[in-house]
Amino acid sequence: DKQLLITALQKRLETVDYDPYRTKLSKVLSTFSTNEFIIVFARRFASYKRAFLLFEDQQRLSKIVNNPERPVRIIICGKAHPRDDEGKEIISKVIKVSMQPGFLGKIVFIENYDMDLAKFLVRGADLWINTPIRLHEASGTSGMKASMNGVINLSVLDGWWAEAYRKNAGWALSETRTYENQSDQSRADAENIYNLLENEVIPEFFDRDKNGIAHHWIERIKNAIIAVAPRFSTARMLNEYQTKFYQPLYERHQKLSEKNYQEIKKLVAWKKNLTTGWNNINVVDIKIYDTNKPPMELGEKLGAEVTLEIDSLSEHDISVTLVIAKIINKQTHIKSIHELPVVNKKSKRVTYKTLVTASFSGTYKYGFRISPKNDLLRYKRDMPLVKWI
Repeated sequence: DKQLLITALQKRLETVDYDPYRTKLSKVLSTFSTNEFIIVFARRFASYKRAFLLFEDQQRLSKIVNNPERPVRIIICGKAHPRDDEGKEIISKVIKVSMQPGFLGKIVFIENYDMDLAKFLVRGADLWINTPIRLHEASGTSGMKASMNGVINLSVLDGWWAEAYRKNAGWALSETRTYENQSDQSRADAENIYNLLENEVIPEFFDRDKNGIAHHWIERIKNAIIAVAPRFSTARMLNEYQTKFYQPLYERHQKLSEKNYQEIKKLVAWKKNLTTGWNNINVVDIKIYDTNKPPMELGEKLGAEVTLEIDSLSEHDISVTLVIAKIINKQTHIKSIHELPVVNKKSKRVTYKTLVTASFSGTYKYGFRISPKNDLLRYKRDMPLVKWI
């Protein structure tokens, strides 16, 4: 497949309009070998995808691609939207760098990226790189296709890779940011990529026995196909639609339509009653206590108690949950959610109480969420009512 990729790249030169560039690329591609390590970055040149990240430290990158004992080639493909001036500028910068003496022949930008070329790239690459700004990548389908063809991914833990990454089936950059400033973060991410390439990725690819077989690399390819690819197949998608949505909806319809839709009538009446009484719910008392003051320690017991005045509603109409979260880089990360069972009821006053074991250490934030509760509700959001305390 690597030879098919090289052939496809050579053929692609026929579509390059700029003759001097075509001539240089032709000479470059004629020197490509299937024994070399081929890295591919191929996708839309939207700015958040950081196509220029690999060039943050060009001196460091030059050492990586010009190591005669471990020959490396980097293929870059992609298009920018016609109105995306920033994306077009990134393409221009990549081409200029690729034509510099230290990178000529080692880093190649191929024009007119399309589905026909992509099918050769996802089959012939050794490493597929994706470097988005965290929390900006919606998916990353090219990496999925590469993985299904046994290509190893190295990506930021964002988009699909945040779900798919498995140890020994690829490489990942941390999901959390180190720096608030994006320029500082990009330099740190580039440094991590260089370190991974120099110390882990490339050495593993060239670690071969006397017969030229890279056992560790082949094991990683197998792991990617076995552990990663099936999680993003159409078969998995259809199965989850069936088991998580279609079948439960069918069973729910069957249940609600029994006995002349008796259950639906009960649900409608319940909703009407709950909506009428919802604003009459009042908080009487809140207690939360731990064995020590913050910061919380792992394994520590945390108690929570809420007393409500619920007027005409039933204590079973209401769900009270304790939501525990940590603030990381000014972002709220929910760590655990615990429902408080009813422990006491006197007239219209109901007490909900629980005791939980801390699953993390450090400082934390918490809140109580009050929401409707009924077994006939498919989701909590079916009733657009919630109170936070």
